[in-house]
Amino acid sequence: MDISNIGAFLRTARKTQGLTQGQVADQLGVSAQAVSKWERGENLPDVVFFPDLAKMYNCSVEAILGAGRGEGERQFEKLLERMQKQLDDVIESIFEDENSTDYEYALDEILPYTNPAQRRDIMIKMLERNESRNLDMIIGFLGNELKTELLMRLLAEQDYEAIEDNILAFARKHRDAIVAHFEAVQPEPEIIENFMPFFDKNQTERIRRIYNE
Repeated sequence: MDISNIGAFLRTARKTQGLTQGQVADQLGVSAQAVSKWERGENLPDVVFFPDLAKMYNCSVEAILGAGRGEGERQFEKLLERMQKQLDDVIESIFEDENSTDYEYALDEILPYTNPAQRRDIMIKMLERNESRNLDMIIGFLGNELKTELLMRLLAEQDYEAIEDNILAFARKHRDAIVAHFEAVQPEPEIIENFMPFFDKNQTERIRRIYNE
């Protein structure tokens, strides 16, 4: 596989969509330097990022990989696609027993190979089972949009403990949403106090105004 050709494809596709390397990095939860290395052909994105890249660039995973592969590699990609379809059944079986919490090992094994829809399915199933304590297992695999959805669900449930446990995984715009929620709901000061070290100056000033009025 010629990864330099894949890098060139990724660079052209990104520019065609009018995106910067920083914007792509934010969407994927990686650094801009990582995106730059992909486009220079120094290394390939992790397999979990290909579906997200394809969505952002309005192309298919096959088109990205096709920039640098031969026929044998095309067959491998078809095998990978079949494997992801089989993962749907695996995910369903993991959560089949509503009373079982013994799924951590299975998730560790399959999460690197799941696509965004499958990761969302896992996230929803965990929330439905009130397993927010285990969100740290999956949050690192969630893109920007899924992290936003997760945060909105946790805020709606006022599950502040789960948010605090995963606060480092959320971007500044997510922390702005947390502050806006606190402004609207005005929870007990003891709850907010735990979040203060993670807020920037402007966010901190907004919080202080709540209780100084």
